[in-house]
Amino acid sequence: MKLLYNGLYLLLVLVCLLYLIWIQKGSAIGWQLKPVTDANLPKVSIIIPTLNEERNIRNCLESLKNLDYPKEKIEIIVSDGGSKDATVQIANEYADMVIVDSEVPRGWMGKSYGCYLGYKESKGDILLFTDADTFHEERSLKINIFQLLGSESTLVSMLPYQKAKKWYEYIIGYYFFLSYFVGGPMKDIIDKNNKRAYMAIGQYLLFTRKGYEIIGGHEAVKHSLIEDIALAKRVKEFGQKIYFLEPNRLVSTRMYPDNFLSFYKGFKKVIFEGLFNFPIWRIFFIILWISYSFISAFFVVQTIVAVSYTHLTLPTN
Repeated sequence: MKLLYNGLYLLLVLVCLLYLIWIQKGSAIGWQLKPVTDANLPKVSIIIPTLNEERNIRNCLESLKNLDYPKEKIEIIVSDGGSKDATVQIANEYADMVIVDSEVPRGWMGKSYGCYLGYKESKGDILLFTDADTFHEERSLKINIFQLLGSESTLVSMLPYQKAKKWYEYIIGYYFFLSYFVGGPMKDIIDKNNKRAYMAIGQYLLFTRKGYEIIGGHEAVKHSLIEDIALAKRVKEFGQKIYFLEPNRLVSTRMYPDNFLSFYKGFKKVIFEGLFNFPIWRIFFIILWISYSFISAFFVVQTIVAVSYTHLTLPTN
């Protein structure tokens, strides 16, 4: 029986490693930048949905104001869902427009509705939807615009660099590690003919306005709890192209600085819905990875706490 357990464990390890190698091999995709002079850069509407974000919004808006991009070609729109704190007052110091609407229509999720309201008021040829807890490096927008144009994509998204200070915040890395796997290799994600591989992160969604409108925008996914994945899926369904960038520090975030409970609630509500947005066979590999993680952790703990009997003197006859 022990031999059987060892064999099954070895098989689990090999399958997980082979899947990891397959993902990595298919993700060695470089940048496809198309530099454009400042005079020819498109106008960008940056839309930030907010709700009680006074702790984060100033840092985010200051970073957006300091972007290395022609100021006359950026408009910042904050779409607030009726904050009870100082979010709106702070936003008014920086944003070109602040929309406040606390009435979410039936069938809409709050964040998607906020993004939709911001889009309706926007005038840019490019739409950037980002979160209040993000920080944007000065060159981030220009580089990602170059990538959007160079790759001829409808959507450029990325996994922001995740800042962590408390112990539970490091778990976020494992969640995104699994998300990275379930999305598929990068070469499949950026292949507009591959309808089964898609990925996007709601903290950074850079759309061409034309492409966003073709797929129906946030209105088409208004019921979805994980609107970023739903939007990415629609991009592929409409034969458009996604470019999902490898992790970098152009945009960073610290998602749950308050406490473990906020982290738990935040991820609990999206994990299970996310499982229904990807092919079953990819979910199978995620389950294998989780199983491997728990089994490995068990053996590590067992090794640490195991009692050593080497010091005992055996009785003699």
